[in-house]
Amino acid sequence: MRLLYLAHRVPDRPTKGDKIRAYHQLRALAARHEVHLFALSDEPDHDTMPAWSREVASATVVPLCSWRSRFRAGRALLAGGPLTAACFAEPELVARLAAARRALRFDAAVVYSGAVDPLVAGMRPRVLDLVDVDSEKFRLYYECGTVRGVRRVACGIEARRLRRLEQRAAAEADVTVVCTDDEASVLRGIVTPRRLEVVRNGVDFDAYPFAGPERRAEAELLFVGALDYQANIDAATHLVRDLLPRVRASVPAAHVTLVGRAPTAAVLALARAPGVVLHADVDSVVPFLHRATLAVLPFRIARGIQNKALEALAAGLPVVATSETAKGLEAVPARDLVVADGVDALGQAIVLLLKDPSRRAALAIAGRAIVESRYAWPALLDRFVGLVEETAAKGRAS
Repeated sequence: MRLLYLAHRVPDRPTKGDKIRAYHQLRALAARHEVHLFALSDEPDHDTMPAWSREVASATVVPLCSWRSRFRAGRALLAGGPLTAACFAEPELVARLAAARRALRFDAAVVYSGAVDPLVAGMRPRVLDLVDVDSEKFRLYYECGTVRGVRRVACGIEARRLRRLEQRAAAEADVTVVCTDDEASVLRGIVTPRRLEVVRNGVDFDAYPFAGPERRAEAELLFVGALDYQANIDAATHLVRDLLPRVRASVPAAHVTLVGRAPTAAVLALARAPGVVLHADVDSVVPFLHRATLAVLPFRIARGIQNKALEALAAGLPVVATSETAKGLEAVPARDLVVADGVDALGQAIVLLLKDPSRRAALAIAGRAIVESRYAWPALLDRFVGLVEETAAKGRAS
């Protein structure tokens, strides 16, 4: 079977949430079928093809020009189109896709992210992996006020425009996939897809081995994530400015470790606060997951499955999270992780766990068990590949 796989970012470093899922999908499809990848790269070394490129029939990676993408977004703002889709509509990628569709007969297209779906509009059969309903994120940015001024206005506009794009894409695709039941409910609230399926994210247990409590720090609160992503910046700020002072009032040794790529000026400012350490652009987050006492995920805006939660649970690190974070997880609060909302409740939950080693040990074991039972990549990928194969077979039959 010959497949076209289109992604908004090349999944060459599966350490970011938007790349992890695509990376595993691509390799699973390539193990069974002839896959032709088309993707954008915003990395400086885009000319270096990843090792897995040998596994696919062809890999077309086009650099995303930052100034041209901003120009397209500005033009879309005036013309009434979604800014995100305009950013990703790189002319070279559009041309390469058109040439491939003229030269090859594809049995199906797999589109990763609604923002690039317009680049293959009309192509059938098509499987669209929205992952989550991205327009909802922009709506929450606007309504919750996590961004200010002109950026807040832009988020409000983008929420409405991107929602219209997602509605059209899900109505046209043969199968639309999202990563949680909650995202499926949100999508059903705005459109009736031809067919809607939920395929969860997984975790690589070899990459995130379990570590017990023996060598963990006394009171280290860990936050891991891309530190140039607005939802992560908001959560890290909430942790440092609102929660840490309350926790240190009861546990003076408590401190926060921030780990992630590309920290913004706002994150660098957080790192100057007492009791805060920043580790930027590290080779691996595993040593930090194995050393910390707790993973604290105080997200006020969270879409889909938080990979950082899955990785912490797999590594045996107890998790304290908001209900917004936990709603995408098939985990039992109080058994697999601790869920609390509001500064007082979150602060108290952190303090109680820091003072209770036996409770942390129980959470570590239960957390690892839930990800092993529900989030193993092989079973999840078998289901996804099966959906693609079924969709392509129906397309041939019709």
